[in-house]
Amino acid sequence: MVLGGCGACVVLLSKYDPVLDQVEDFTASSCLTLLCSVNGCSVTTSEGLGNSKDGFHPIHQRFSGFHASQCGFCTPGMCVSLFGALVKAEKKDQREPSPGFSKLTVVEAEKGYLRKSLSLYWISTHC
Repeated sequence: MVLGGCGACVVLLSKYDPVLDQVEDFTASSCLTLLCSVNGCSVTTSEGLGNSKDGFHPIHQRFSGFHASQCGFCTPGMCVSLFGALVKAEKKDQREPSPGFSKLTVVEAEKGYLRKSLSLYWISTHC
């Protein structure tokens, strides 16, 4: 495995772009990201999405409820990666999905870290 390839430390970085007058969101492995490169960014961790004190995010609840975690080491990174993909998908200019669905497609969900998880890859290709 390549250094930083496990994805356990994935965070969501958000930065305002004054030229486009919008917030750009992207995920990054915090262990490989230099501190100076996140100047002016908002950093969201898995704990920032939800926690036992303030209540868990629906992504956390579904990972837990559907037993999507294996050993649990990389689960926070998977949750943030999925959250980042959902944030990006919601900003896309496309038709509104049916109630209860998001604009995130399976192909978009498989990009990045979620594709690395063998169990999620198996689920997405066989269901």
